Amino acid sequence: MNSLAQSGAPAPQEKQYSRMRSWYAVGLLTLLYAIAAIDRMILALLAQPLMADLQIDQAQMGVLIGAAFAVVYSFAGLPLGYAVDRWNRRSIVALGVCIWSVATVGSGFASSYWSLLALRGGVALGEAVLTPAAISLIADMFPPKERALPVAVYASASNLLSIGAFILGGALYEFAPILESATHLEMWRATLVVVGLPGLLLGPVFFLTIREPPRSERRRIEKSNVGRYLKANWRFYAPFFVATACSGVMSVGLLSWGPSALMLTYGFSPAQAGYWFGAAGLAGAIIASCLWPWLTARLQRVDRTEGSLTILLVSIGIAVPALVALPLAYSSDLFLGLTFLAVAGLFGLTPLAPLTIQMFAPNEMTARLTALYMFSVGLIGYATGPSLVVAFSTPWENEPTALIAGIAVNGLVVGVLCFSGYFMARTNAASTLKERNAREHTVLEKAPLI
Repeated sequence: MNSLAQSGAPAPQEKQYSRMRSWYAVGLLTLLYAIAAIDRMILALLAQPLMADLQIDQAQMGVLIGAAFAVVYSFAGLPLGYAVDRWNRRSIVALGVCIWSVATVGSGFASSYWSLLALRGGVALGEAVLTPAAISLIADMFPPKERALPVAVYASASNLLSIGAFILGGALYEFAPILESATHLEMWRATLVVVGLPGLLLGPVFFLTIREPPRSERRRIEKSNVGRYLKANWRFYAPFFVATACSGVMSVGLLSWGPSALMLTYGFSPAQAGYWFGAAGLAGAIIASCLWPWLTARLQRVDRTEGSLTILLVSIGIAVPALVALPLAYSSDLFLGLTFLAVAGLFGLTPLAPLTIQMFAPNEMTARLTALYMFSVGLIGYATGPSLVVAFSTPWENEPTALIAGIAVNGLVVGVLCFSGYFMARTNAASTLKERNAREHTVLEKAPLI
């Protein structure tokens, strides 16, 4: 055993995991995340033919699209994050990919509402493991000051595909006759089978070609207590998680009702609403995926360790006024321009929240804290975002602009809470970072080998 191992310090990272191998892993994780985003969103695009075929109503469809996925995804992420922090992450990711892909393909053969509901839960269960494992893996493949870019690359898949799904929806119906003739299945069934197949290939590829990296901290995971850690640092994490949940509420509210607002207020057809809303949102998502992580990385280079929180405050400061100004849009062009700004601001959360957790949390807790972030955004955002917009629109319920007013009020009320939460977290960031650094020093000096 060499002296480095005897000291308890981790081996030099470049000898354990090469730069090329690290970026290959990031590329494969990003591709898996893109597939997961499509599998997650695709049911909303197939709602009308699916409802007619299975004879289900809008309320049941709403459960399939929202709660059936969000509840399982949010609650499963917590124990799965614990498993990621303890066990082999490569195997867990490969298994999760296969589970959600099998469930997606199986959804194409569902014979009833209840069978589709169960399969939707299977999709959520498989996908819940991906982001905690990915963030944990990236943390062990790259040194701290180089993590902003790979996290941004990974997170960009969700940003681009969640909003780009609206464009995909318009093209999907044009492609429907070819799918039906090739598979002899109804269009919605054939689509689910097609989008589920890539994961069945890539899951085994991930298992066979990715090597589990050594964890950068050799502390025994059994001795790490997340509850005690969060209690000691609640002044940072409580406002941070509240703010991330509020950001999710605004994002999901806009995505759920933005296309409908175009149709009701400006007379767009469903296809036009999908294409134009998707184009404006996609442009904003690209800006969010590139600009905010780049600015964060610039701040990190000058030792501004609270940089991600500063950028989150800036991004929310752009998004909230854009949402509040939506009722003033006298034309569809102005509405789409404001949508671009709102998405560019709100979608900064996707790369910056996991990056913030990486920067401030001890490495042996990264996956579990990432799962907690996913829980707050997934459960609260998906469950309440669409409903809050409807509730806030009731004073104008007989007006064609009711949904736009609801989106604006939602942005104002929830946006103030979101901005306040990030501001409080930034105020308390220094003490949390100091504790992390102290823990890392203890790990290097005293941790037993495992």
